This record gives sequence, C-alpha cells and structure tokens, in this order.
Amino acid sequence: MNVKEIKINHILEQGFELFSKEGIDNVTMNNIADKAEIGVASLYRYFSTKEELAIQCATKMWQKEKEKAIDIFTSEKYLEKTGKDQLEEILNYFETSFDTTQDFYRFIYYFDSYIKRQNIESSNLQNYENTIKEITQIAFQAIEKGFSDGSILYPNENLQTLTLTIMHSFFSLAQKLSLSGGMLSQDISNPPKNQLEILKKLILSSLSK
Repeated sequence: MNVKEIKINHILEQGFELFSKEGIDNVTMNNIADKAEIGVASLYRYFSTKEELAIQCATKMWQKEKEKAIDIFTSEKYLEKTGKDQLEEILNYFETSFDTTQDFYRFIYYFDSYIKRQNIESSNLQNYENTIKEITQIAFQAIEKGFSDGSILYPNENLQTLTLTIMHSFFSLAQKLSLSGGMLSQDISNPPKNQLEILKKLILSSLSK
C-alpha cells in the first residue's frame, strides 16, 4: 500500500467514525478534515465532494465485512454443509457480530437515507453495489444449494428474490436495533441479539416443511 492509499484509508476510517455517530448530513468536510488531522484543502484533493467520500466509505466498510467473513464461507467445513445449514451459518455470523458492528449497521442506514435524498445516480454506486452483490451471492449460493439438496423447501419463488428478501429482513432489523435498540423499555427487556435470534429461527423454519 503506497502513501496515497494509506492517507485515503485513514480519511475513510475517520469519515466512517463521524458518519456512524452523527449521520452523514450532520458531518461537514471540515469536520472530517479535523478528525483526520489534515487541511480541508488536502481533503478535497482526495475527495471532490462529501458524496464521493461517503460512497467510497460505504464501499470500504462492506468490503471489510466481506473480508472478515470470507474465510468462514470458503472453508471446507462450511462447503460440506447442506444449503440450509450454510444459510444458518451466514445468519449466525451476522447475528454474532452484531455487538461489534452496530456502528456499521447504523452507518449503512444513514448512507441509504442520504443517497436517496441526494438522488445519487445508480452509475455512481456501481462499486458499492458490486461489493454488496458479492456478499449476497454467498447467501444465494447457500439457498440454491438448499433447493438442490432438499434441505430448503419453498414454493415457486424466484431464488434471487427470496435471497434479497431474507437478507433485507435481517439487515433491516439489525439497522433498526443499532439505531434505537435501547431507546424504549420494551427494547431494553428484549435485547437486540434475542430479536435477531428469533428472526433467524423464523426465516429458517419457513424454508422447510
């Protein structure tokens, strides 16, 4: 990694920390420059707009999540499992890592809201989307294998749509819990991981007779 790449990574890490705590709309380029301990003019040499910085930050964070998980989902032990057991392994991973990745879920919620309000063109999100597709593909392959080996039974459904629905449901709950999981008394008495565990069981039980 060269000096420029090191500086860009540092900026993205500092941007992520601010974005995940404050929301993207509430953070300025001056805030990020101060956090990264560089001049704002230097920051603009690397990122011409906050929009560009936010997109690269989101892409980097998804890439980091994929890299953390890839050893598990390419291991011989994982590959020997049935499709349904592989899907359970995937959901287990995100459920177990929730405590240490709440800032990631919170950031992605802020990012999705931001790009929607800013009307960012899909062409500017290509790298971001490609990174997410790599993770979604792991879940798709597990579900596809499950249909093939008989461990997953679900009537007449497009597998890609089924995969996206499952992943969106799990991630949407994780995002909600990362934002307000302890805000209400009913949430305090029903910990986030318990709720994710219940959703996981509901998903898996719905995929078999």
